[in-house]
Amino acid sequence: MYEFSHDAPWRDFKVTAKRLGRPALLIKFAAAMHGLPRKCFERGYIVRALRRAGVQYKLSYEAAMTKLILK
Repeated sequence: MYEFSHDAPWRDFKVTAKRLGRPALLIKFAAAMHGLPRKCFERGYIVRALRRAGVQYKLSYEAAMTKLILK
């Protein structure tokens, strides 16, 4: 699962924009409207729900995107 991280550094939005072939400002706007902060995955409600569910998962960041793999 990929999710935009609206709290990523601006340079990460530039990298993501280049990969997707879109303007960086558009990516930042999409993240602001639909993205989740990384803290939700690191220490917030998402990681708590994953732990309660007992699922295995791997979390990583790819520029302005959060990548979550569930097993």
